[in-house]
Amino acid sequence: MRLKNWTIQDDTISGYIYNSRRYPDGTYVRTSRIIAAAYDGEMLLVHTQNSVYECHESDYKGDPEKLLAFIRTMADDDGGTTQVMFHH
Repeated sequence: MRLKNWTIQDDTISGYIYNSRRYPDGTYVRTSRIIAAAYDGEMLLVHTQNSVYECHESDYKGDPEKLLAFIRTMADDDGGTTQVMFHH
């Protein structure tokens, strides 16, 4: 599933969902708590309890500093709750 026009809200992500079996394309959703994520410099792959979302950086509509802080926080996480993997 892909989120477009997405933003970060605390430990969740919200945006308009596409390629979902549950929701019609363009439905606004807010995810459950993020438990893991991977970032490759262009796309954030976000894992929640029951789903995986593709969040392309070009579709991000929030504060750029908030996105950077989110990525940095995950990179510094000790693995207890949220994990991030960087692929370069």
